[in-house]
Amino acid sequence: SVLRVEQIERALRGGLHDPGTDVVGAIHRHGAGVGVAVQLVGPFDCAALLIHADQHAVLGGGLPKQCFAAGGGDGGDGEEDAVIRIYKSDSEIDKASFVEGHAPEAADEIAIDRMHADNVGLAIGDTLTVGRKQFKIVGLLSYVNYLTLHASNTDLMFDAFGFDVAMVTPEAFDHLTSRVHYRYAYKYEEHPETKVEQADHSENFLKALITQTLVYDNEIEDYLPEYLRQASNFAISDIEGDSAGAGILCYILIAVIAFIFAITISNTIDKEASVIGTLRASGYSKKELAVHYMSLPVVVTLIGAVIGNVLGYTAFRGMAVSLYYESYSLPSCNLVWSPTALVKTTLIPLILMLFINLIVIVKKLR
Repeated sequence: SVLRVEQIERALRGGLHDPGTDVVGAIHRHGAGVGVAVQLVGPFDCAALLIHADQHAVLGGGLPKQCFAAGGGDGGDGEEDAVIRIYKSDSEIDKASFVEGHAPEAADEIAIDRMHADNVGLAIGDTLTVGRKQFKIVGLLSYVNYLTLHASNTDLMFDAFGFDVAMVTPEAFDHLTSRVHYRYAYKYEEHPETKVEQADHSENFLKALITQTLVYDNEIEDYLPEYLRQASNFAISDIEGDSAGAGILCYILIAVIAFIFAITISNTIDKEASVIGTLRASGYSKKELAVHYMSLPVVVTLIGAVIGNVLGYTAFRGMAVSLYYESYSLPSCNLVWSPTALVKTTLIPLILMLFINLIVIVKKLR
């Protein structure tokens, strides 16, 4: 988890965690007793605890500073346009995906969040004044921990205008005068698969942590489980909800189309009753007749599914991506083939079409 610590407790022990750590919870103020709490709860890797603050600082991971920023090509108008949370470019913890440009290389260069830049009209090459120091924007990025720009987890909605996250070089970071927020993290030895398991791990850790903070005469000001962290989960939850809703709507439409086919085929069977009787007398079975009438809806559905998949991976890909890129600070996406999408967009519609029409046709041919 991300442990935001305002004071350094040298009694704690541990080491630097690696990129991609799975996180569980957050705590403000003193960090004493965290290592003991982890040992009590498990299954966490205690050796991966980020406890030694100055070691963490030297390595440049997870140490944000919060400043005020003013935009404009001439250094701004002196007004505070946004609060900007800054990270070092050599961080091994706070990873970012560059949508455009590159990471800062000089002390007067900065990379800012792409969504914030779009909203306030900033672009690569513009000048940004941060903490009375001017920076040249050289990159537009998306931090993996800030898919939405929530300055605080209690915010009902993210603010892509008044809040921003950015990256500067270690030299530039050290020259900023704002307060440094130290962050610590631990990772799972065995990753919990569901949110229920994550909640259980987080609750157990908090109970053990409360005990240890009392022993060390400290207090917990805030505790934030990662699965409840808005900045990294809001966008994902929204996309998952949209995907589920679109899937249900798709299946409803497929079912309606299947019933239209079924009614049309039923009327056709009534009109061709004499022909069907002749064919039955000639030796054709009901199975062969059912296959004949089933071929049209199944073939049409299969052709539609193939065309839909091709268009979805080519022409309509940009349209779908832009719907969320215009709302969230998402990293650069790469096109991948999804077997889940194939099941949802091809197999399930085919099964629905086959099942509904088969029932109607078999009943009609009795």
